[in-house]
Amino acid sequence: MRRIYFVRHAHPTIPIGERWCIGGKTDIPLNQLGLMQSCVLGEYMSDKNISEVFTSDLIRAKETASFIKNEYTVVEDLHETDMGVWDGLPFTEIMTKYPEVYEAREKDYHVAPEGSETQEAATARYAAAVHKIIEESTGDIAIVSHGGIMRTFFQ
Repeated sequence: MRRIYFVRHAHPTIPIGERWCIGGKTDIPLNQLGLMQSCVLGEYMSDKNISEVFTSDLIRAKETASFIKNEYTVVEDLHETDMGVWDGLPFTEIMTKYPEVYEAREKDYHVAPEGSETQEAATARYAAAVHKIIEESTGDIAIVSHGGIMRTFFQ
């Protein structure tokens, strides 16, 4: 039986304990915690017989992927949802600057911040990339991407 492992990137360089909106435009590396998480992930995956690793084009995903396998394939359409004007901001700031949209989005995840990618468009992009990867690869694979886009993909 073929296995496909979906992996969220490890902890990026943001303050621990504070929630940030890190979307598809914010390209930041892993912090020390993320590097340690990736190391543990690499050890866990070492006996999984992974034939290929596919990763988002964002550095936090590529760094995580490198701990699973030294060589990986970058697939741009695996990147996180573009969050428009919210991208790269802490949620405390978003709640202050955009309270109406924030409250509306809390009730309906399809509400999109200004300049952002819609959930429907992001999910369609991601799903097409995943289906192509599955069709064109063989064996057990790992797909390293982002929590937000995976959450909508699996809903």
